[in-house]
Amino acid sequence: NKYCGGEGTELSDAGKLLNQTEDDWPTFNSKEYICKVLQLALQATAGLAYAHQQGVIHRDIKPANLLLDTTGHLWIADFGLAHGELGGDITLTGEVLGTLRYMSPEQAQGSRGEVDCRSDIYSLAATMYELLTLHPVVDANTQPDMLRQILVDEPRPISFYRASIAPSLDCIFQKALAKDPEDRYSQIEQFADDIRTYLNEG
Repeated sequence: NKYCGGEGTELSDAGKLLNQTEDDWPTFNSKEYICKVLQLALQATAGLAYAHQQGVIHRDIKPANLLLDTTGHLWIADFGLAHGELGGDITLTGEVLGTLRYMSPEQAQGSRGEVDCRSDIYSLAATMYELLTLHPVVDANTQPDMLRQILVDEPRPISFYRASIAPSLDCIFQKALAKDPEDRYSQIEQFADDIRTYLNEG
């Protein structure tokens, strides 16, 4: 899909990267690929940090809502859930199931009062995990199985798919994807700081 934003700049759905259709991207197995994905993550954290400072929680971070323009700048799209509440039962439409893959445990449980910036941290981590591994954190296809994976099952570490990475990257994503919000980064800037440290050490 193509999107138009800013002054008519065409934006590409970041989800295309999962199919490796971007000609100017490094190959998946390269160290450069990891660095590029993590640099995208830093752009996303900067945008979300600004939103959080304004008291806005996005609540729907996923690959389709992270858009790249032709210069490599990342835009965060669709703040449609930002001021709304997650209400009602989760239905089995394709769109909702797609969102469910990246939904934090507290959102999946309908814990409206507990949804804060840590939910965006989880969803961003789930999105970047998928870009790094080409495997979603939640890979089930039915609502009950997806909810079980979100609420109970621990995702495989990134090193399961990329044996060459430093253990610190596993630790960063383990913290960002913790089931309990109290075990996650409390602010998205902390997530960014650890990613930046990992890149600098690499």
